[in-house]
Amino acid sequence: MVLFRTGRSYGMAKVASIFFLIFVFVCYAQPKEKVVSFDFGEVSSKKVLSHRFVFEEKIVSVISLCECLKIDISKEKDKFMVDIKLDPYGYEGKISLEGLLIKEDGNIIRLRIFATVGKE
Repeated sequence: MVLFRTGRSYGMAKVASIFFLIFVFVCYAQPKEKVVSFDFGEVSSKKVLSHRFVFEEKIVSVISLCECLKIDISKEKDKFMVDIKLDPYGYEGKISLEGLLIKEDGNIIRLRIFATVGKE
C-alpha cells in the first residue's frame, strides 16, 4: 500500500525549472549592443570624408564592414577617439555603411554611417 506518491511529476517539474533558469540566464547573457550613427549628408565622390567619435568606454577592437570605411582608435587621457574615413569613390546615391567597436566588457557599439553621394 502506497501512502505518499513520489511520482515523476515532482522530479520533472524540478528538471524543467532548472532548464528554464538556464535558458533565462543564457538569453540575458548575450552582449548588449549600442548603436551610434552619423550622416555626412550630400557629398562628392571625389572627396574622402572623416569624422571623430569620442567614447568614455574602453574600445579594444574595431571591425569595418566595408572596404571603403577605415576606422582607427586612439586614446587621449581617459577618452577613446574613434576616427573614421569614408572614401565614397564609385558610389552614387544614398549609402549606408557599418562598423563595429568591441568594448573591453565584450559589448558592441555599432557605428552606422550614412551619406548621399552626388553624380559626378
